[in-house]
Amino acid sequence: GGPREVWSRPTKTPAAPIIPPPHHHCNGLLASRQRRPQISLSPPCAAVVERSKKMAASNLEGVLLGMGNPLLDISAVVDEAFLAKYDVKPNNAILAEDKHLPMYDELSSKENVEYIAGGATQNSIRVAQWMLQTPGATSYMGCIGKDKYGEEMKSAAKAAGVTAHYYEDEAAPTGTCAVCVVGGERSLIANLSAANCYKSEHLKKPENWALVEKAKYIYIAGFFLTVSPESIQLVAEHAAANNKVFLMNLSAPFICEFFRDAQEKVLPYADYIFGNETEARIFSKVRGWEVITQSS
Repeated sequence: GGPREVWSRPTKTPAAPIIPPPHHHCNGLLASRQRRPQISLSPPCAAVVERSKKMAASNLEGVLLGMGNPLLDISAVVDEAFLAKYDVKPNNAILAEDKHLPMYDELSSKENVEYIAGGATQNSIRVAQWMLQTPGATSYMGCIGKDKYGEEMKSAAKAAGVTAHYYEDEAAPTGTCAVCVVGGERSLIANLSAANCYKSEHLKKPENWALVEKAKYIYIAGFFLTVSPESIQLVAEHAAANNKVFLMNLSAPFICEFFRDAQEKVLPYADYIFGNETEARIFSKVRGWEVITQSS
């Protein structure tokens, strides 16, 4: 039940090889002489099919749990001058500072703006829910505000079939994320607000911890390390003690660089770690590993 090595790969017992039956020159002759009775199988009745579907659905209920920062994405196509104005780098993900706050209103005023209930982990959970095609197969926890954006978030999760247990903060507004699209690349500026207020006390409540116990796979993005590392640790230790699959994402270069201690505490429990090339290079650089630059 203790931590596993960071880079160890899950081991599986190799499947037994499939050995074809031995060939014999008489096989064809014997087959031609022996006639077997023909058995016709009628298709299963509707009740049997329905029962099978229900059994499959019950096996998938709550199979995947995600925890993270629920944000309302405000997405629009912008130009490089817009990025420069707010000191934002292309293809990057950062937390909002005071200088970024006017950006959200400016994005909202654009004709091509889109509003999407998101946040990195919640997006992944909603896609997984769509792929599984079984209502309630996935669940999610995070913190939202008690406002109209929070209500939209709850409605979107319910419509997607996700079982969402949000912690609702009384004071902070629901978090938002500016999604600036330039030439096919995205820059993300997250104003966490209520998402930054998640408490492990919410996780420990019986009705919420039940989601952890039911899940067989647990996915948490690195962004949540900035909010509630204690919650991640509780879930990671549970996954290790109960032989469940625990998955994490590096999420962004700044997570690897500035939240290294929290990251290193939880990564030994991870069965799978996701990350892109930029994140992997920073992850390696801060640890003093040799980084090889590929020539084009």
